[in-house]
Amino acid sequence: MDPILYALLPFFYLFKIIFFLLRMMVGGGTGGTDKPGWTLEAAFAQIQQLLNAQPPPPMGTQPARSLKMATPPLYDGSMATCEAFINACQLYMTAKPHEFVNLQTKITWVLRFMQLGMAQLFRDQFMIYMASDAYWTQYLESTEPNPIKLLYADIYKAFGDPNKQATAIQEITTIKQGTKSAEEHVQSFKQCYM
Repeated sequence: MDPILYALLPFFYLFKIIFFLLRMMVGGGTGGTDKPGWTLEAAFAQIQQLLNAQPPPPMGTQPARSLKMATPPLYDGSMATCEAFINACQLYMTAKPHEFVNLQTKITWVLRFMQLGMAQLFRDQFMIYMASDAYWTQYLESTEPNPIKLLYADIYKAFGDPNKQATAIQEITTIKQGTKSAEEHVQSFKQCYM
């Protein structure tokens, strides 16, 4: 027998079963006619009756389900993870805006994850700064549409990469694969190409 027939054989039996069930639904298996004992309009009418019989769920009685989000990891002040920490904070606040009713809540929430290393020193100094008039002016009277961005900018200024382009160039030039650097691989490729 042809291998294609072997491959199609299960589909043949599947269709045979489906058509048998359909025939039973329209009365073919009970000795009746091939015409169904129901019409499409009658089925739609019955579905509509069932839908109308169900009362809609009461509005506002159940709290809206929010996304489950991981909180940001504890931040230690590392330059390598600064942007990731800021992005994690932004993502969480965007996903759960109902948890952050004002700027004070947002700032203290971000600061609570700054518990290790230099980030802890930043947090402690920022807590002192929060009691000053300068904080009131910079943050609370700010014209920035989203003043939490001011805190993110301060965190990035303190811990972020001051020269991303130079860092990227440094990383690219020091990449190694096996025992050769990236530059050696490029030179080998050029020699093979010529």
